[in-house]
Amino acid sequence: MSELDELLESVYEESIIDFKTKERISISIELYHRCPYCIVLHSLNTLDSGATKEEILQVSMLAVAFGGGTSIAYSVTLLNNCIETFQGNSFTEEDRMEIFRRLARSEQTLYTSPFSFLLSLQS
Repeated sequence: MSELDELLESVYEESIIDFKTKERISISIELYHRCPYCIVLHSLNTLDSGATKEEILQVSMLAVAFGGGTSIAYSVTLLNNCIETFQGNSFTEEDRMEIFRRLARSEQTLYTSPFSFLLSLQS
């Protein structure tokens, strides 16, 4: 495990701030940075942690407040599609690992066509 992996693992451990809150914060940061890979990953994690669509959309507005129009575009398109794809689905650990493998393999494609990636998960 790399030092970065160890750092990330320690950041997301339960502490004073619970995992669900950390994932909601992550959604806002990733929307601000407009990272499709990260938006997909943290959308799945946030929903898995028990966050509702309304909570996710509320924190997305933090990104919009600081990131402006491009953050709005990612919020109403990619984030909304992630929520529709992942919400209500219960993913086994095997399903999650497959999603992460597909994310890793398609990182370049994900930046050019994130919606194609989400569609591939539905098949």
